[in-house]
Amino acid sequence: MLILNIFGGYLLLGCAFGVAFFLRGYAALAPEARHASVILRLMWSPAAIMLWPLLLGKWVAGKWSRRERSPKTPPAFIDKT
Repeated sequence: MLILNIFGGYLLLGCAFGVAFFLRGYAALAPEARHASVILRLMWSPAAIMLWPLLLGKWVAGKWSRRERSPKTPPAFIDKT
């Protein structure tokens, strides 16, 4: 019974986080995800609910994509020839 209560609490917190992440977090996820459709966001929601501690940590720290972590990476559209 204790395990079910722990899992239920984890799931409840995940659902609360999922709503906030659905409304604001996807816009902070990556520049490409800002214009994601509602259907795509709904498809990502189960993963956000289950992985909420990881996503919350990254959301608070502001670290999302490789481009943000390493600003020296050149954009893919620049031709170096």
